[in-house]
Amino acid sequence: MTNQLIEIERKFRLDNFHPSMIPADAILTELVQDYLLSPPGSERRVRAIQSTTGIWKHIYNEKGQTGDVRIRTELKRELSEEEYRSLLEEVDPQRATIRKLRHTFPHAGQTLELDKYHAIPALYIVEHEMEHVGVEVVKPDGWQWTEVTNDRDYGNYAIARLLKIGQATRLVKTPALSSPQA
Repeated sequence: MTNQLIEIERKFRLDNFHPSMIPADAILTELVQDYLLSPPGSERRVRAIQSTTGIWKHIYNEKGQTGDVRIRTELKRELSEEEYRSLLEEVDPQRATIRKLRHTFPHAGQTLELDKYHAIPALYIVEHEMEHVGVEVVKPDGWQWTEVTNDRDYGNYAIARLLKIGQATRLVKTPALSSPQA
């Protein structure tokens, strides 16, 4: 089944992550994501997603630009394992495979997704998909985050490129050095 959607999303870099911040009711999934060769203005990818039950499913996804970085067109469909493996032959050689853990949980009537990238140990991205642009994202108590929605470097397409060229760690906020006491 193919679904054509409009995706409206905001992203935040979590700057003070600690494992205790993950809610007990969070659903954990493992994602392996590869970008495929794509025409300009679109991103094509395949994902292998493992749920807590251990079952893998495969998804094809194509996103197009709209002029507003928060809003993209999205075509999504589930793949058989054979279709998935066949599409891997179209992997973009300029982008690395992204492997991440996703914690999905409800918060204040919204659904948040916290992504932890295997290859970038200190990078945590919180995503919120919304019905319309005007929705305010409610931050969990004690979380310190920086909105990165408008910074294309924090999109997975760009992260895959930065991983490939060895520059992904620049996305991590480095703690400010405290000045020595006089």
